[in-house]
Amino acid sequence: MQKYAVVILFISIALISLLDFFGEKNILTGTISNIVWAMCMVPFLYAAFILCTDFHFENLYIKYAFYLFLIYQFVIFIRGALDTNDFLSIIRQGPILWALFVPFFIFFNKSFYNIRKIFDILFAFAVIFLIVNLVFPSFLLNRQNAETFISTFAIGSGFLFLNSKYLSNKKIYLSFFVVLISALSYIYLARRSAALTMSGFIIAGFIFSIINKSSKAVYNLTTVFVIGIALLFLIPNSFSSSLLRKMDERLLEDTRTGLFDEFYKEMDSHKLFGKGMDGTYYYPMGETVQDDGTVYGEVVYRNIIENGYLQLYLSGGILHLILFVLILLPASILGIFKSSNAFTRICGVMILLWLIDMFFYGLPTLSIHYILIWICAGVCFKKSIRDQSESEVFNKLRTSLGESRLPNLRSRPIAKIR
Repeated sequence: MQKYAVVILFISIALISLLDFFGEKNILTGTISNIVWAMCMVPFLYAAFILCTDFHFENLYIKYAFYLFLIYQFVIFIRGALDTNDFLSIIRQGPILWALFVPFFIFFNKSFYNIRKIFDILFAFAVIFLIVNLVFPSFLLNRQNAETFISTFAIGSGFLFLNSKYLSNKKIYLSFFVVLISALSYIYLARRSAALTMSGFIIAGFIFSIINKSSKAVYNLTTVFVIGIALLFLIPNSFSSSLLRKMDERLLEDTRTGLFDEFYKEMDSHKLFGKGMDGTYYYPMGETVQDDGTVYGEVVYRNIIENGYLQLYLSGGILHLILFVLILLPASILGIFKSSNAFTRICGVMILLWLIDMFFYGLPTLSIHYILIWICAGVCFKKSIRDQSESEVFNKLRTSLGESRLPNLRSRPIAKIR
């Protein structure tokens, strides 16, 4: 069982992510949905228990800062559990309850065998994503479908594409096209922050290919992408008009100022400590139907706000924000600037992209993306991993991935930035 823990972990979290989607499609609802959710959660928690065993911190600052963060998150949890009238109603809410537990993945066992398994399962998810879209070509033209399946099966391809130095060309091409299709879907649906996130993976991958001179395939693919995007915007045609119509309408549209103003008023007397795990704010909204048919029910008090930093602020106030940033920002800096190999630099970039994404959306929740962020944080804090030379990491990852070692010319060490 231990051998397949990573596979169990990611498959179970994928199924958990899909359950709400199935519920809204009336495929699984009510008691049956809750039973299936519990059946998926058990192997997820079991796999997490097996894999989160690396409790050794190599830096005292990180050790004490992170444990202080965990203690404060426990306080937030207790406040929510005691204050809410119906604790069972929030059990399945990823951004409310389970987001508090995802940071435990900083303890993920960061052996290269486990890293290999993560790469393998993310590649398998990319294949599933492409198959679904080949069978149902218009699948990603619906907002609900796109947001669910991209966040579940495609987001990991961004991590793969960044790590293209350690992958075969076949995996590079596949991860690139999954990210590209996802970005185009978000552009068509006018999901501005999500389109920026997926495009960020491509841009960051291109920068890495230039710096590390690691993959001609990445350079060529990204060059084609940039030229294609330029032509899309500069040369009007029916395809570009259709693709960009909704984005043109929403590009400068302000949909959140009113929401944020009301939110800040509600938080005026809760600035320092927030409102607890299930904190809410007053913002009445009637039932709305989106252009693609997605229906949002009527609400008066909301417990989710469409901004990662404000979600942390709602639950734990300024103190929650400070502790969060004091962990992930140093992790990103260490990974990018204090590493001797590309893999930990990529982990640092993943964290940085997430911290940027949280300004626009980037909601902390029980998701593959957020779990990857905390695994990356654990990697960046490991000096023993950061100090390994590029040739060491390259050979370990390529060997772990079942691919032959390449000549030292491609695996030469990267100079460590002091």
